Amino acid sequence: MTVTTTAAVMAGTFVVGTPALVSAAGQCPITVSEQGSTTVGPALVAAQSGFQSSQGCSLDIVQNGSGTGLTALLAGSVNIAASSRPLKDGTEKTNLFAWQVGGDAMVIAVNKNLGLSNIKMDEVKGIYNGTITNWNQIAGSSISGTIVPRSRITGSGSRDDMGRLFGIDLVTAEPATITATGLARLTTSNDEADAACNNANQIVYTSLANLLTFGPSGSNCLKALNLAAGSTTSYVAPSVQTVQNASYPAPRQLFLAVRKFSVIGGAATTDTSANVKAYDLVNYMLTSAGQGAVNQVGFVNQPIPAAQPIPDADINLDGAIGLADIGNITGRWSQTSNCKGWVRADANNDGAVGLADIGKITAKWGGAGFVAP
Repeated sequence: MTVTTTAAVMAGTFVVGTPALVSAAGQCPITVSEQGSTTVGPALVAAQSGFQSSQGCSLDIVQNGSGTGLTALLAGSVNIAASSRPLKDGTEKTNLFAWQVGGDAMVIAVNKNLGLSNIKMDEVKGIYNGTITNWNQIAGSSISGTIVPRSRITGSGSRDDMGRLFGIDLVTAEPATITATGLARLTTSNDEADAACNNANQIVYTSLANLLTFGPSGSNCLKALNLAAGSTTSYVAPSVQTVQNASYPAPRQLFLAVRKFSVIGGAATTDTSANVKAYDLVNYMLTSAGQGAVNQVGFVNQPIPAAQPIPDADINLDGAIGLADIGNITGRWSQTSNCKGWVRADANNDGAVGLADIGKITAKWGGAGFVAP
């Protein structure tokens, strides 16, 4: 008996009837709930319309910081989180999957009228650790004045990355330095850029997206400082090109994270519509359309993978495509919805569960399924 024949026999054996997913207004009611990084946020906003149109669902974007978003994801109160830093060892890596959907640079920036163009990574470290307090302490500087460092709120992915990339002491020295300014911590990458635009002696860290918005090609109030690794004098300007060619010394990665399937549980992984569509958002952001949105706001594109990161054909996401996936389809047999791909059993995204979905499985029979990032 061929695989296809076996599938047809199973389809006739395990037919069940369950109400379809519909809304009172007759519209697809699925909403993917996202929280997280204000750095990644512009790329998601740029992708939102295309994702909603192609996937037939809504995407709710809340830009409240990487740490806040990942905490909400761990608690199960959102379906997906954006992060501008890698997952941390421990709870995050144990319970979450994260895919890189773009690249960025840690842009060190000042007001465009400040007479400074270059800075070393060691000098940035000194500023935020409180050992460098005047512009005349910067190599090659011809200006003097008290430096006013601005920093993001605790839990910000950008702040965590500053510690990781520049070796800043985020436990003691940086908090003391920021407290001494008498100024509040900033919530978003946009706030950082705005602070430097409107204050002559403030130094900030922000993203390529905000450099595009506030820099020379945008409102032209922000100047990115050329950055040299360590204490060297090989200064490099932040740009898509210098991140791509690895010459810029402070590159960053942009991520989307979901809870591991073992954490969510099998039924919620395959049958909870908002989770299922969250996986589609990961896939969408790693298509040409999604990467177009990444590029549109000034971030660095990721290579588009040859296969979906979260394959439609591996319905139960166990890493293999075969009979177990067909069992998921027969368990949902004959159900319909006005939402395409509302459960993973609707493998071909046509709003109905049946033979066409089994065909998608048999076409990829024995092939590679889900591979953890």
